[in-house]
Amino acid sequence: MDDFLRPYDKALKFLLKKLSLKTNIYGGDPESAHELAILDLENAKSTKNSRMRCMLLDKAVKTLQELEVPDFEEKPELMLVEEEIVEAKQKFKLA
Repeated sequence: MDDFLRPYDKALKFLLKKLSLKTNIYGGDPESAHELAILDLENAKSTKNSRMRCMLLDKAVKTLQELEVPDFEEKPELMLVEEEIVEAKQKFKLA
């Protein structure tokens, strides 16, 4: 099933996730490395101290560099044709 039924749903989902990270007043940790990097980037955008901004941006870059991206795995049981495999790979990279 496709998560994004309308053209702007993907952007809304991202904005809602970003908002939930920014408004997390209870100090809970982000669930993934992506969320931690997004939180650091948002904090860097809002700070006025240039040293703090550089530190947060460096931290976000290091977090993303250490992130392991899984490879796309074809599932033979789905019996996809070549065009469907290409489309599945593209969706995998966007997710």
